[in-house]
Amino acid sequence: MKEKLNQEINLLERKMGLLISEINSLRQENKRLNGENSDLKENLSQKEKQIAHFKNQMKISKIVQHAAVTNDTAGLKDQIDEYIREIDKCIAHISDEGR
Repeated sequence: MKEKLNQEINLLERKMGLLISEINSLRQENKRLNGENSDLKENLSQKEKQIAHFKNQMKISKIVQHAAVTNDTAGLKDQIDEYIREIDKCIAHISDEGR
């Protein structure tokens, strides 16, 4: 009876040891995955900023192409004023992102 009880206690101790080992392993894996997730979020944020920058470059390129075709001075002045307003909005938006 006493020997069987000791065997069961030993079995339970081994199982507890395995569970503790598994818990520690899962905690390490969780920590690694959280770090990887954080890195991926940062990378995504940088890529989104690059995409926004390239979109702005494309807009500017289209503006320049369109302005080169336009011969109307008054219309060109209005167009430049509109572009300046858009640039000001972009600068304000970028300044807000930095906060």
